Amino acid sequence: MRPADTLIEKWNGAATPPPKLKVSEWAELKRVLPETSGARGGRWRNEVAPYIVGIMDAVHETGVKKIALMKAAQCGGSESLQNIIGYFIEYDACPILFVHPTAMVAEEWSKERLGDMIRTTPALRKVVRDRRQPRGSHEAESTLSLKIFPGGYLALGGANTPNTFARRAVRIAIGDDVDRFPPVVGEEGDPADLLVNRTTTFHDALVLFVSTPTLKNGRIDTLYSRSDQRRFFVACPNCGREDWITWSDAAHFRVTYENRDPGTARIECPSHEHGGCGARMAEPERREMIAAAVTAQNSGWQATAEAQEAGLVGFHLPGMIATLGVSLESMVEKWLSARAKWLYRGLYRPPSRGLIGVRSRLGRAWIGWLARVAGRNGLPSILVRDFVGR
Repeated sequence: MRPADTLIEKWNGAATPPPKLKVSEWAELKRVLPETSGARGGRWRNEVAPYIVGIMDAVHETGVKKIALMKAAQCGGSESLQNIIGYFIEYDACPILFVHPTAMVAEEWSKERLGDMIRTTPALRKVVRDRRQPRGSHEAESTLSLKIFPGGYLALGGANTPNTFARRAVRIAIGDDVDRFPPVVGEEGDPADLLVNRTTTFHDALVLFVSTPTLKNGRIDTLYSRSDQRRFFVACPNCGREDWITWSDAAHFRVTYENRDPGTARIECPSHEHGGCGARMAEPERREMIAAAVTAQNSGWQATAEAQEAGLVGFHLPGMIATLGVSLESMVEKWLSARAKWLYRGLYRPPSRGLIGVRSRLGRAWIGWLARVAGRNGLPSILVRDFVGR
């Protein structure tokens, strides 16, 4: 090949736009997990937590301005956030603001989570200016609270200080653990409102609110209630019924067990009275149902309400659909352990008010009472935080 032809070929290659990727595709192509993760430094694989794909790719939906993720603890919600951040650092660079409840939490997250992600993912390590610049260089250096990269930056801060929200206009704004944000910050107002205000100059701005819920009518509960309330539908392998999984609602798929034995835990299809078949599925079948739901036409994430605010979509991610270190047996074991602690402390009450009320209904109206009693008695509100997510 003549030198001129070689040069033309290189020019053509440089001018070819990169393939259009979604966040989930970017993560599978470029994200490498740290050695401290369960994957021990392996590549990100969407099949490990297939329910996260729809959450991550919601950022690409036309008309979406806000995303509310109401989640249980340790279900992969934080990993989906990291993938979204990585995508907007390396692939679709822009200014990003990531706000935690406090500045100390933001610093810890930068050191532990963000630092690990940049270090282990070559695509991010290549663009983030995390090393000291040569003497005489005019390029800005990254710090713990500000990561610089071509085309944008990632600013980290705490919701407890007004400086976090000052002087910045960003395209992507993220609030993590928003139920732990203070009611107001200084004399500025609600930090959640201040976060939204930072995006007003971008026509394609996006705001994400993520949290495990604490109290009824808290920030994430209110946002989800005003959204299109998406839930993860799965199909019964026996009768084909498509519905979401609950902890104990007989009108939907629910978790059942016998004789206080976690080993008997199953997912139960609603009875014939509720349009199901009553079949019971063990842990392997639960995982197969979740994996199959991603590609099924009427399964996966489905809206169950009409949004009260234009551009607001919401996801409810409970532990019952999680596959990252979670099993039916472990969830029931946690439930029985917590129930025993409540009984030991003499806090077991009639179904109208106590644990049975929370367990059978999972209603938002019970969460405030549960959290207050748990806090006063030093008890873990595991129903809300560890696997129910609501």
